[in-house]
Amino acid sequence: HQRRICYVRSDDKEGGRILAEHLHGRNIRRLLLLLPRVEWTTMRERANGVREFWLGQPGAELEVVRADGISVAAVDQA
Repeated sequence: HQRRICYVRSDDKEGGRILAEHLHGRNIRRLLLLLPRVEWTTMRERANGVREFWLGQPGAELEVVRADGISVAAVDQA
């Protein structure tokens, strides 16, 4: 009896890098990265991808702000 299993994974770190590269390409130099205080793996990897690209660019500034959650109210408060 054979099982067929299919799953989809994403490369969160590469996704973060692609996003940062896109923003930098649009002449954005100051970036605010809003993250929840309680991180999970995908969020941490995306943030790492953004940081690695962004901090390697001349004149690029990065500020990280932590929110107490992911609700609209928590994000607004942060």
